[in-house]
Amino acid sequence: MKTVFEKPIFFFMIICGLFIGLASCLIIQVLQNFIHRLILALCVLSTMEGFQTIIIYCVYASNLYNSHDGTLNTLFDHRLLYSQNKSFNQLILIMMNRASIPLVIKAGSIFTVNLNLLVKILRFAYTVLNVLLTSINHQLIKTAV
Repeated sequence: MKTVFEKPIFFFMIICGLFIGLASCLIIQVLQNFIHRLILALCVLSTMEGFQTIIIYCVYASNLYNSHDGTLNTLFDHRLLYSQNKSFNQLILIMMNRASIPLVIKAGSIFTVNLNLLVKILRFAYTVLNVLLTSINHQLIKTAV
């Protein structure tokens, strides 16, 4: 198995997660009128940039996996594989051998970067935001009574 770009992707995902948490906290503080909305806007913009970069990483990794799997199939179906040229057959067999090694893009040896990771990140971000908003609604109801 070939792993590439483990640590930089992992650190970037952590930084984006911190931005998401910061934006969630700032949304709560804006709802309570503790901070100005401009600070929230800047934080939300940087969080959206982080989400966009995570989406690019995950979609790129998914496309790379599909291309990697398609390479072996294309080499196997190539009509020159069955030709009489021995050196070309050896080259194709070497390429097929190299293409049979699975390619994995990991984030810090913890997460495999693909579309499933993107769905998990988006679900977690929505869950955190929903929990924070629900807790604020309960506090606002208690103070109103």
